[in-house]
Amino acid sequence: MPQITYREAIRHALAEELTRDANVVVMGEEVAQFNGAYKVTEGLLAKFGPKRIVDTPISEAGFIGMGIGASMLGIRPVMELMFWSFYSVAFDQILNNAANVRYMSGGQINCPIVIRGPANGGTNVGATHSHTPENVLANHPGVKVVVPSTAYDAKGLLKSAIRDNDPVFFLENTILYGEKGEVPEAEYVIPLGKADVKRTGKDITIVTYGRCVIPRPHRRGAEAFRQRRDPARVYHPARSLRRTRRPDPPSRDHRRPRHLQPARRGRTAPEPRPRHQGRPRRARLKAVRSLNP
Repeated sequence: MPQITYREAIRHALAEELTRDANVVVMGEEVAQFNGAYKVTEGLLAKFGPKRIVDTPISEAGFIGMGIGASMLGIRPVMELMFWSFYSVAFDQILNNAANVRYMSGGQINCPIVIRGPANGGTNVGATHSHTPENVLANHPGVKVVVPSTAYDAKGLLKSAIRDNDPVFFLENTILYGEKGEVPEAEYVIPLGKADVKRTGKDITIVTYGRCVIPRPHRRGAEAFRQRRDPARVYHPARSLRRTRRPDPPSRDHRRPRHLQPARRGRTAPEPRPRHQGRPRRARLKAVRSLNP
């Protein structure tokens, strides 16, 4: 099975869906002439032409709104945000319009739009380019949120997202763009909403998504934990949510876990609040009363 990068897997998914369905278009800032801010759309303009790979003005509210309107008329637009930090510029279009179209129309109108781009947590690109809003988006009804962790997942999930009849928000991590993984050359899709069980067990379930699924040399991943764990206990399964709408029902191959441990990047347990080290409480109260007779 050939190995390709996370970036190439997304590009292959876009190319295959553009070839498969004439209604699929790619729109966003610099996706055509510049090949995308992170070169995800490289080569697509030469292959599919400027009518299907479209550079837009620097106005997220404008071009996201345009994509939503086009999707309601039968087009399947894939909109690229240069950074997911800019989603708030189009907040009304994304969550007040796209998310509610099917409900407000009584199921008569679909909104098959995909909004994708990098969610740049932990890449030192400044506060205004470092948002990872999957938690905000996943708590809003009417949308689906996808956060792939491997090249295999990125391709299969993006193809499913483009074919889906509801709005799908596809968040990529730029640190993973260069990561390689095995991706089959044959056609495949990964259903949205199905978790990927990485390892089975009976004592604790670790649930996470995106980059947290990938063990890193400088982080205590599942493999490092397995080497130093108590051999008398089984601490797995570990599960990749793939999408962050809500935890999926337990798979048939293992029971409901007794202990569920979610794992998120950049989240640590709060430090315990230290007890007051100064004067005893009575002395403090006495001092306050002396100031306020």
